[in-house]
Amino acid sequence: MEIERKWLVDKEKITPMLDHGFKVEQHYLNDIEDDWLIRVRDEGCGYYVLTLKGKGLMARPELEFEITEKEYRDSLEYSKSCVLKTRFFIDLFPEDVNCERWYEIDVFDDHDFIICELEFNTVEEAGEFNPPDWCLKEVTCDSTYQNINLARPNEN
Repeated sequence: MEIERKWLVDKEKITPMLDHGFKVEQHYLNDIEDDWLIRVRDEGCGYYVLTLKGKGLMARPELEFEITEKEYRDSLEYSKSCVLKTRFFIDLFPEDVNCERWYEIDVFDDHDFIICELEFNTVEEAGEFNPPDWCLKEVTCDSTYQNINLARPNEN
């Protein structure tokens, strides 16, 4: 189960905090109308992932599997749409070396906004979280900001 919240962020405040991002190429192999989304992702550095995501906005079923580069490349034949972005991580608790939690910051190639995502262990934990001041507007429940809706259709 994936439980996450999303926000649009203040570019001026967040940009100085971004360092060492990596390019992400994310392809969708089916349509949003289907019960499960099927996605393949190249996260750079030889890491490829197949993800199945169920319906939902803040909480939804999710299954992830590491795949080979060949499996990734072979799946691109079925790609219906693609989103390109650079992902950055910002440590949520930099002062606590025993606690690893990260804001995922996505800067999109084809959109003029930046999104922050944060994953949670429970829906209650997600509901209690107060975002930092650089998070301007919560878009968790706005499907406009789901990656599949930000993806550009492939021209086949």
